[in-house]
Amino acid sequence: MANWWITTIMLAFILFCAGSFFIHFLKRTLHSEDSTRIDPDPEWPDPEEYEYKEE
Repeated sequence: MANWWITTIMLAFILFCAGSFFIHFLKRTLHSEDSTRIDPDPEWPDPEEYEYKEE
């Protein structure tokens, strides 16, 4: 009976380690700052383009 408990606990531990490594490396590669640093978003819409002009 102790053998089943040890197996279950070790399986849970291995799954936890694998999941935490996966999440760690996934978060490491998906930086939200990189999207604006590599390809900065220009000011859109351009405020001067949409100014109200009286005719």
